[in-house]
Amino acid sequence: IARVQELVRRAAALDGHVLITAEAGVAVDSVAREIHVKSRYAAGVYGVVECGAGDPAQLERLLFGASVGDGSTDLESVSNDCRLAAAQGGTLFLQDVTDVSAALQARLARVARDGEMIVDGRRVATLFRLVASAPPGIETEVHGHRFRADLYRRLATVRIDLPPLRERAEDVPALAERLLERACATRGVAPRTLTHAALALLGALTWPGNLAQ
Repeated sequence: IARVQELVRRAAALDGHVLITAEAGVAVDSVAREIHVKSRYAAGVYGVVECGAGDPAQLERLLFGASVGDGSTDLESVSNDCRLAAAQGGTLFLQDVTDVSAALQARLARVARDGEMIVDGRRVATLFRLVASAPPGIETEVHGHRFRADLYRRLATVRIDLPPLRERAEDVPALAERLLERACATRGVAPRTLTHAALALLGALTWPGNLAQ
């Protein structure tokens, strides 16, 4: 996981958008938040949009609001009460971005491409970073034309692939100690420790998935 942490530091230092790939159960949101708090956008808002929740119309209203362009510009038009406008100066995390419909992918691609948008009739620069999460097989979605290649390229200015727990068993003892420390603090009990034998046993187990599964 040290390699992932280094990629997070590099991503935070850049201004480009970030794509995080991970299997279900990996704490992607914590990685996105870490990128935000270590970046120049840290003083701004950190917003989250769950792209797989609700119907496409609700998602479109959440992301872009109710504003309609007048056709005088190719820039994407949004209303001031949407998540894209609220993200100005901060970070917007698009969770499960491959669940977005083709129409919304096109709109997001324009926002990511142009660096500008129309907010309630005013032309403004998009002063925020997009961080998106997707499953490891997103390339298959791109090659099958189910996810726009231009949106993929713009989101993946920096790409971070989070390995599942089964591929990093050496991290299990450290994770176990951190979780035990957190559990003790939450319950207000004296700190506990795991024996060397317990840590060795945890490290030797076969982990089929991730801790959240």
